[in-house]
Amino acid sequence: MSYCVDGKVKMSLTGREGTLSLLGATRIVEDCVCEFFDTFGCSNRTAIREHGAFWVFTKNRLQMLAPLRWNEVYRAQCSFTKISTASVVTDTVIYADNGVIAAYSRTEACAIDLKTQRIKALKDVGFPVGEKTAAPISGYEFERVGFDCDIIAGRCVVPSTSIDTGRHTNNVEYVRFILNTISCDEEESFPVEGFEIRYLRQSHEGDSLDIFRSKDGERFVIKNGGETTATFRAFRRAK
Repeated sequence: MSYCVDGKVKMSLTGREGTLSLLGATRIVEDCVCEFFDTFGCSNRTAIREHGAFWVFTKNRLQMLAPLRWNEVYRAQCSFTKISTASVVTDTVIYADNGVIAAYSRTEACAIDLKTQRIKALKDVGFPVGEKTAAPISGYEFERVGFDCDIIAGRCVVPSTSIDTGRHTNNVEYVRFILNTISCDEEESFPVEGFEIRYLRQSHEGDSLDIFRSKDGERFVIKNGGETTATFRAFRRAK
């Protein structure tokens, strides 16, 4: 089974070039995946109310492949590509109106118990573990991103507007925090055309986050009180 959403590229989803931005694409993916889960009756709304749990993204890999300009029509299509005992992988393809793939994303999600903060089995939060999976497009596999960075790129305090229904920092906000450390000049000369982010720990309103980067500008780490919260690998166009 797959789930499709049709839309137009809103101005709020574009960047400096007037095309769908990384943040905009990440937001489309988040919305589409959450709506897909809701068709099975296992959205965060239901998970919180009926199972004392909430869904979190643990990984997201996204690659921009072709430009989508403001007000152009797109179709986002989600499919489950892997279901295990405690996690589900969803691939989302964003198509331009002519059928060209504009962006491809692979996300992994799991459910966290609100009281214990431990991962819950999918069957315990109403997820259809017997649902058939689709074949993913190769070339977008998750990598084992384990690294540290020693150059301080920036600091930020998590604002209240970055908090979601799980009362923690929304997954898209971490991408925003990292991209905010890249200047316009650097982005124009060395564009980020994709990323893989891994969410290792939660953060909350008022937490002070330190963002570190590697010398080549391709690896980033977000730390909260010295503990790694997220790792981010930027896929950048060659200089």
